[in-house]
Amino acid sequence: MVLESSVGGKETDRAGLVMGGAYFHAFRRFTAIRILVAAGAGEGAMILARSLLSIAARAGYVDQHEDPEERERRYRQYKKRLYSDALETLEGGAALGIVDADRPDIAETRAHLAELEDSSMLPPDRQLLELVGLEPFYHAFYRRLSDYQHFSLDMAIGELLGVEQLRLGQPEPELAREALKVAVLSYGVLLHLSERTLEHDLGQRTLSLVQASPDFADDASSGVNSR
Repeated sequence: MVLESSVGGKETDRAGLVMGGAYFHAFRRFTAIRILVAAGAGEGAMILARSLLSIAARAGYVDQHEDPEERERRYRQYKKRLYSDALETLEGGAALGIVDADRPDIAETRAHLAELEDSSMLPPDRQLLELVGLEPFYHAFYRRLSDYQHFSLDMAIGELLGVEQLRLGQPEPELAREALKVAVLSYGVLLHLSERTLEHDLGQRTLSLVQASPDFADDASSGVNSR
C-alpha cells in the first residue's frame, strides 16, 4: 500500500523536509523489523520498534505546527540536538586520538552550534510524545522498548534466573510478535502524522486496517488504537 502511494507534490519548508526524511527512513526501519520478526529475533525487533517510535515523535513534533515561525523554531531545536550529538562524538574521538583534533568538521560543527546559540534543545522523547498527542504510547510501549534498548537489569539477568541451561540463538516468537504489533502502531502513527505535509492519503487507510484486525483489539480497548 505504501509502495503504491505517491508522496509530496507541493513545496515545503525545512520542517517538512524532516518529515519527508522520517517517512523514508521509517519505511526502511519497518521493513527491517519485519525481517527480524520473521526470523524470531524478538529482542532486535523491539529495539528497532523503539527507534521507529522515536522517529514518529521527533518528526511529528518538528512538522506538527502550522505557524511558519514556530516550525522554524522547532527545526532549529532539532538541528541543535543533532549538532550537539555530533560534536560530542567528534570531540570524544579527538580526546582518544581516534580522529585528528584539527579536523575541519569539528570546527564547522562548533560554528553551526554557535549559530544556534539562541535556540533551545529538542525536548526528550517522552515530552515529544506528549506534545504530539501520543502520551499513551509512552506508557504503553516506550518504557518497555527502552528496557531492550538500554539493557535493563531485567534484560541482563532475567532469563538467567532459575534456568539451568540457556541456548544461544534461541528464537523469541512471542516477543517478536509483540514487537511487530508495536511497530505496526508506531508506523501507522508516522503515516498519520505525515499525511498533511506529504499528501499520501495513507493515515486513515492504515487506521482502518488496524481497527479491523483482531490482533489489536486490546490496544483499541485501552485507547491507544483510537489515538
